[in-house]
Amino acid sequence: MIKNSSIQQVMDTMRVDEVLGDFLNLKRRGTNLLANCPFHDEKTPSFTISPTKGIYKCFGCGKSGNSVTFLMEHENISYIEAIRHLAKKYNITLEETEASGEEIQKSQERESLFILNEYANKYFQANLHDTEIGKTLALSYFKERGFSEKTIRDFQLGYCLDMRDELYKNLKRDGFKEDYIVKLGLAKKYEDESWRDFFRGRIIFPIHNLSGKVIGFGGRVMGNADKTAKYINSPESEIYHKSHVLYGMHLAKRAIPKENYCILVEGYTDVISLYQAGVENAVASSGTALTIEQLKLIRRFTENLHILYDGDKAGIKAALRGTDLALESGLNVNLTLLKEGHDPDSFVREFGGEALKEYIQKQSSDIVTFKAKLYREEAGQDPLKRAELTKDIIHTISLVPDNIKRSFYIKECAILMGIEEELLSRESQRVINQRRKKQQMDSSRNEEFAAEYTSNLEEIEQSIEQLSEYSSNLITVEKELCKILLEHGNKPIETNQELDNPFFDDVTVVQYIFTRYIVNFEFESEICKKIFYHIKENYEEGKSYPLVHYLHHTDAEISSFAIANCQQDAESLMDWNKNKKNKNLKIKQYGENYRIEVDQILQQVKIAYLEKLGKQIMTITRQAIGENLEYNEDAKKYLLVQLEYLELFKELRENSNYVFRKLIK
Repeated sequence: MIKNSSIQQVMDTMRVDEVLGDFLNLKRRGTNLLANCPFHDEKTPSFTISPTKGIYKCFGCGKSGNSVTFLMEHENISYIEAIRHLAKKYNITLEETEASGEEIQKSQERESLFILNEYANKYFQANLHDTEIGKTLALSYFKERGFSEKTIRDFQLGYCLDMRDELYKNLKRDGFKEDYIVKLGLAKKYEDESWRDFFRGRIIFPIHNLSGKVIGFGGRVMGNADKTAKYINSPESEIYHKSHVLYGMHLAKRAIPKENYCILVEGYTDVISLYQAGVENAVASSGTALTIEQLKLIRRFTENLHILYDGDKAGIKAALRGTDLALESGLNVNLTLLKEGHDPDSFVREFGGEALKEYIQKQSSDIVTFKAKLYREEAGQDPLKRAELTKDIIHTISLVPDNIKRSFYIKECAILMGIEEELLSRESQRVINQRRKKQQMDSSRNEEFAAEYTSNLEEIEQSIEQLSEYSSNLITVEKELCKILLEHGNKPIETNQELDNPFFDDVTVVQYIFTRYIVNFEFESEICKKIFYHIKENYEEGKSYPLVHYLHHTDAEISSFAIANCQQDAESLMDWNKNKKNKNLKIKQYGENYRIEVDQILQQVKIAYLEKLGKQIMTITRQAIGENLEYNEDAKKYLLVQLEYLELFKELRENSNYVFRKLIK
């Protein structure tokens, strides 16, 4: 536990402009500072920071607070984690009462994952700098790439020993949970109970979040990669989501506002080489197409994105991925392709950082103009290809949200493509109108979905309440079902001739149950599941056995169940009519007719099953969809699950006996 005096010292020292300035591009307006709100998507800054009051307030979404609350919400961390972050920033030593092993064990999983990653990060760095093999193989590899000692330390580069389970042994020795080790992908357990370190024999690139915490790792082979993947990455986890992260952003976040543009490159070594050459505003998407989350991260610091990739066909294709999404998000997208044979890493190593900055300024082109030039060359004089590529450019132009920028793009493309400006303008407006119409339709569909989804949840909740009035514990019901199958399965369902019901002549209890048993469900009791499907298999093979067969069954579990639960001297069965709210189990004597009692058991199975299923659906759908009631394929899937459940409940209601019908009215 952190002492109150230490927390107060942090509170007295922290400055809201300094703390938020680590995450946002702040612009001064009078005595206050402005930024684009990180909590909602906006193009005009409404997020206001007051250094004198030590607070922030967004006039767009209403979020407000101080440095601590900002860190908690923005970084999704606890109060204590936020205090620790601030103490580290301001070099404050926190006084703490000693935590017991039990308290550490009970700490939040998220914090434990960060601690585990930091441990692994230090282990990898120690391997690189402090072991002979690390220095000989890995450190020399980095230095051959031209990385200085300072750069290697700044990016916390490391090495995983090429040993089977050395990291795993260290982690186990120091008390880390196996579940966490597997979640973070640091080691893997095999069927023979042995463990293998995931990154063994690879150089390590730690991946940091915006505040500098290690959230994952990238591992690269140093030699020939013909027989294995060149790069491997940590799996997605509670703290690492690849689509939300840009490699190097924790170091680039100060340089990007200063330069007023962000350079996007493809790989780890590109970022590191540019940083060492003095180009510190570079980040990498690590081979993935740009995502909306990554673009929002860039927009916190600048509105200008420069994409810098190789000049070959693969580089052009990679550079164009995600550019439409970037335009739609309001970024000014420029593209610079290096001369063939160069990537960003090799360029700065040969010509230096200043030469690269100059090259970008001279050779960069906005994405719309770049596409127009590229497509003009690609299409040549083929009219059909020119028409097809022009449609693609029109789509790109239509994504530019600013009307003035869009008009300049239209004018430029009309000249480059040899098309009438008015035609381009009209077609781009048509695409914009179509998109707006679709968005309106999607919005309407979302509203309809939200209404139906919410209504279904209410109906399911009501069904659970109704079912609980007449249900028993599912395991108890399963047990009673198996008891009657074992004890009376081979007997006629009805033998009283006065009932005069020829339909049930010569129909046994087993036949009756397996021809009327509609609802399939997963048994909670393993022994009941075994008995049920064993008897069903016998039935399908035309076999039927008396109780004595099961009392002496070769399967010890089946015989033990039969001996312990079945009546051998007097026939009996649960009287379900006496089993309502109090759930008391009554046993009654009965004669030769089983149909009513069996119907009640089957009904109880369905009721107990539907009650359990309803609760599961309530939990699963709410967790999966949450508050975002937007219609999509996943939402459609869960809506169908709801409707299927309600159909089952409706069927049960319509086919239930008098007692249940009376109850649900």
